Amino acid sequence: PPAGILQTMPLCEIESFRTMQGDTGFGTSYSILATIRSVGRASLIYIDGDDDESDDDKEFLTGWCTELGDNTSSERLSTDDTKDIPKVA
Repeated sequence: PPAGILQTMPLCEIESFRTMQGDTGFGTSYSILATIRSVGRASLIYIDGDDDESDDDKEFLTGWCTELGDNTSSERLSTDDTKDIPKVA
């Protein structure tokens, strides 16, 4: 991905949304109110390179990402696993 674009980002889930009619002050006739929740992290792996428009003319980018997993296991080490750990005096 190009420099200046986030490589790692929050992975969010849309919990609820609704559209509302009326002037938004941004030149549109409706707005969207959304509630999102962060459920993990993602890494950007590819951005669609549409050659029909220059990057300055695009209103948004389309990309693909993959979820980053953290090892959150809380397994205890067995006696066999700890025998190679040096003792600290």
